[in-house]
Amino acid sequence: MASIKPRLLVKDVMTRSIISISPKASITEAARIMGERDIGGVLVIDESKPVGMLTERDIVRRVVAQGLNPSNTKVEEAMSTPLFFIDADAEISDAARLMATENIRRLPVMDKGKLVGILTTYDILTIAPDLFDTLSVLKEQPKYKKSKSGSDDFMIGWCDSCSEWSDDLREVDGQYLCSECYFEHVGSEM
Repeated sequence: MASIKPRLLVKDVMTRSIISISPKASITEAARIMGERDIGGVLVIDESKPVGMLTERDIVRRVVAQGLNPSNTKVEEAMSTPLFFIDADAEISDAARLMATENIRRLPVMDKGKLVGILTTYDILTIAPDLFDTLSVLKEQPKYKKSKSGSDDFMIGWCDSCSEWSDDLREVDGQYLCSECYFEHVGSEM
């Protein structure tokens, strides 16, 4: 007799503690929070409404690489928008498909119109490693992603050096490297 596998829901896997920041806060404050909490991104909330996500990648590409002063740059100037949401009662496989399709690692979770948690790719892979294939749908080769200006200015995919997913791959000597591996490679050549 075959056993019935229970549905794995977002609310069963999500992280309930929400680390957030105001869009008016400085990038320095956001980086401090991310460092203290050992997280790669914070939800941006304005007047109780989620309006964006600020990630390490956003800070590197939109602040540091542009030569902006993190103390004088507001979170709203660097955050990623629009946000994608998932319902708390949705199945984990649906969340994994949405994350893979939209190339995102964090989903705010809503229940009856209220923010109740955050779902990350780490949360999914910890509980349901069999969904790895869904999350790695783009592993075959890096893809260009359109910037807000409409130009293809960065690539997304898996780093050829550390095998981690990156929203900011750079081609170096025929390899696609994430920001960290890129800077290690460039630094070793100096």
